[in-house]
Amino acid sequence: MLELDVYNLDGEKADSVKIDEAIFGQTTNRPVLRQALLMYGASRRSGTACAKNRADVRGTRKKPFRQKGTGRARQGSWLSPHHVGGGVAHGPVPRDYAYSIPKKARLAALKSAYLERFRTATYVVDEINMESPKTKQIVRLLKNLNIRGTCLIATLATSEPVAKSVRNVPGVSVKRIQDVNAYDLLLPRDFLVTRRALESVLRRFADIQAEGGVK
Repeated sequence: MLELDVYNLDGEKADSVKIDEAIFGQTTNRPVLRQALLMYGASRRSGTACAKNRADVRGTRKKPFRQKGTGRARQGSWLSPHHVGGGVAHGPVPRDYAYSIPKKARLAALKSAYLERFRTATYVVDEINMESPKTKQIVRLLKNLNIRGTCLIATLATSEPVAKSVRNVPGVSVKRIQDVNAYDLLLPRDFLVTRRALESVLRRFADIQAEGGVK
């Protein structure tokens, strides 16, 4: 069993929560986790690199000089790749790098990512309630918890004041816990989650373990 401290908005310890490692598989499945990280990383690539081939380059299609009698190598066009200003041979073209791995593999990777996070850099706060955006409050909370690098804040529901408060803090992002994947968990240095969001994750994986399948 893992035990994590629960803090209030002032960064003071208010309670603790226990996590059963069994529902996350006890050990980190590193091969599957690597596959998932590569998949999410590939999906983030824009794939917009493009080079002009000889058909795309603007210029004359006239033969540079006659075929025979000049003593030079025969040439058919100034737009060939071996000429300055010519087209690019086998250059990059726009493409989609995204691919998918099986659903069970994605779930196993998510379990391993949560397990890694819970064992290292996870901070639990009781709740983040804001009626209006207050960036200073978020900055003060992170400072009190000694979070000084990149951080993902996970909440149970979308909160516009929290989202607006976080967007001006460099390296800090906020997401609903339902939308968090393995890449989101392991990319930042720290992981900050609300208590309700954490409880929803524990319930979800406990139900999956009980049913013995993917949910």
